[in-house]
Amino acid sequence: MKLILAFLITMGLGICNAQPSIIFKGISNNLKLVKNKTIELDENLMPFGRAYDICSLPNSNNFVLITDQQTSSVIKYSPDGLQMQIIGKKGRGPFEYERPVKLFCDVDAIYFREGVSSKYLSFDSNGNGLWEKIAFPIAPGKFIIDDNSLVLIHFVPQLHKDYLKIFDIDSEEQIKSFGFTNNIDPLLGIYNGSGGLTKHFDRIYFARPSDTKLYYLQDESVDSVEFTDPEFEVKKTNLTQDSDWNKVVDYISSNSRVSGLFPLSNYLIAQTEHGTVEEDRYSKLFVFNKDHTLLDEITVPPKSQLYYQQNFMKFSGNGFLYSFYEQGNQKFITEWAIESIEN
Repeated sequence: MKLILAFLITMGLGICNAQPSIIFKGISNNLKLVKNKTIELDENLMPFGRAYDICSLPNSNNFVLITDQQTSSVIKYSPDGLQMQIIGKKGRGPFEYERPVKLFCDVDAIYFREGVSSKYLSFDSNGNGLWEKIAFPIAPGKFIIDDNSLVLIHFVPQLHKDYLKIFDIDSEEQIKSFGFTNNIDPLLGIYNGSGGLTKHFDRIYFARPSDTKLYYLQDESVDSVEFTDPEFEVKKTNLTQDSDWNKVVDYISSNSRVSGLFPLSNYLIAQTEHGTVEEDRYSKLFVFNKDHTLLDEITVPPKSQLYYQQNFMKFSGNGFLYSFYEQGNQKFITEWAIESIEN
């Protein structure tokens, strides 16, 4: 493990495009998680704290970051880590924002939700404003854009309900809504990054934070496929959304949860988290094919990234898997891939 850590830190200085290294193998020995490259992030236009969310722009290989509350900005980066543009600007006017959250990118556009007013904003890949909408519900969950529809997952702890909702962007009217009773722990839904939502294999997939199922939209109904994660455990609590926030965060961050769905070439990946943030938090990646067959399960063990600010690796992105880390005053994005293990 020490050798792996030394290699990760050494290769983290600048961009590494060398032959990818095996980092973690799946338990079935079918697939492996490999590092494509590590990119040192320049701060030539704006310094920031941490990357809050990351997505890629497929047509250009540029990628976009939402930064944390230190600067609360949306920044477009070049493939070699140079800041190219600040998307939009801070404020309360048209195409302005105070605290951007929940990022999504498609072929030629960037979308995010404003965390204070809850409006949704869209920019083209050159930073020109396309539209902004304020009629959609406040939704702590994730969202995607599918043609001219906004699809979001909406967690409502007070009602013990999870929703998948679809809206027409032009008319701002709701097209579809699917509700699911949550009898386990509705608080998980309000924690940053809980659940998952993506489009892949021409289907809309979503995941609830408190169960290990792949839900997908099938015509006018929702179907699901369950997968087994023996370590998945959610403890019940009497805490509510109005309880002391530090206690709520401590509770949520010490529970298992589903924390992402990622489309990656021929694979659909579900991420779960386990353990406690302070000591032994770790991630697991469940890799499925188009037929929802589980191909492999890859564990990223606790403290595998010992020199990172967080002691476990959390992924984000669409089209690529990204992770963010800091080393001293330097910031890095690592791009990961899932590959077959040769027999």
